[in-house]
Amino acid sequence: MRVAIARAGTYEPAAVASGVSEVLTALGGMASFVRPGERVLIKPNMLEGLPPEKAVTTHPEIVRAVIREVKSAGGTPLVGDSPGVGGTIKAAAKCGILAVCNEEDVPLVPFDTTVEVSVPQGTTVKRLVLAKSVFEADKIISVAKMKTHSFTGVTGAVKNLFGCIVDTDKAQFHLRMKERKPFAGMLVDLARLVNPVLAIVDGIVGMEGNGPRNGHPKPAGVILGGADCFAVDQVMAAV
Repeated sequence: MRVAIARAGTYEPAAVASGVSEVLTALGGMASFVRPGERVLIKPNMLEGLPPEKAVTTHPEIVRAVIREVKSAGGTPLVGDSPGVGGTIKAAAKCGILAVCNEEDVPLVPFDTTVEVSVPQGTTVKRLVLAKSVFEADKIISVAKMKTHSFTGVTGAVKNLFGCIVDTDKAQFHLRMKERKPFAGMLVDLARLVNPVLAIVDGIVGMEGNGPRNGHPKPAGVILGGADCFAVDQVMAAV
């Protein structure tokens, strides 16, 4: 379970592209994860429509760099999420991701249609209702933000996948699972079901304090990546 880290101190596009490329090179390149012709759903953290400098959402330049890497491997990228507050298009516009999608000619997919699926290997949940778009893609890449979290401790590559649950369905889990352990167990089951082929974490500027929304931006100067979301988050937490 190799995890790669690259230093990056700025969101200047060339610096971000270099950092993402360095991470991917250490992992064998994007071609190790994406084959020509595959539809690849890039799942950023779009918790809420806030400007990138708030460090609440994945920075748009990280999303751009991953889009271009997928294209370079011959894949067809698309970007999607279900924000915790507001609709996908509105949130993406405010956090800068919609502009990147338009500039890179990549569709932004609102998670507005759901499908119920069984989780036969689940230890906490046995069924989940997720965005249909998740299952229409050939591959998933979790492109997360490095943040502390007032409930789960940290939020990274695994917690980012909670956005595959649509709209108010997220609130039901918070109401049913008021303790950290069962909620974390649900996230583990979710991550194993969605099974991203790659996780990239934006830690150039992360968040500390009362995350995932009300903490303080914290320059960490890193981009992390790996094929295993759990390993990536473990290293992220150590950093």
